[in-house]
Amino acid sequence: MKAAGSNIFLTRAQGDYCGTSQVSKPRKNYSLGPSIQISLFSNDYSRDSLPPAATDGFSLIEVLIAMSIVFFLLLGMAQMLCYSLLLKQKADIHQLSANIISHKLEYLKALSPEDESLSPGQHQEAVKDESTDRIFILNWEVTALPYRMKKITLSLHQNSAPHRLPTRAVLFRSDILGF
Repeated sequence: MKAAGSNIFLTRAQGDYCGTSQVSKPRKNYSLGPSIQISLFSNDYSRDSLPPAATDGFSLIEVLIAMSIVFFLLLGMAQMLCYSLLLKQKADIHQLSANIISHKLEYLKALSPEDESLSPGQHQEAVKDESTDRIFILNWEVTALPYRMKKITLSLHQNSAPHRLPTRAVLFRSDILGF
């Protein structure tokens, strides 16, 4: 408010800042007689020209849409994380199964041909992994073939999950050749 002689001007300079947006509305001048003039900014806002506070920030709809997009992206990432952990667990079990069968194959190859473990028929053994405390059931079947050969079919499955497909391996052993 500025007093200059007998005239009073109530003005707001064009370009003043209100919050974060610049106020630049056209002024309206009002005359209250020969000695008093009032100059004010227009408060008549049209639909296209909203007040500065109404144009700042985001609307509720925009925020909700952005939050829903972020939510669905995070949900997809969480599902992928769970699935990758499940696949890692399965891969660890398959690797452990392959190692157990590999050790048993090496053990059977090192035995003499007359050993009881290489006699024809079904054999079974429980194997406990020391690092994970899992118990596996190892089955092997020895079949006598011509020319003093033996076919040894190994099958390994986890004791706590018998519904899963077992890991299998086949070894052909020749008594004549010694391996």
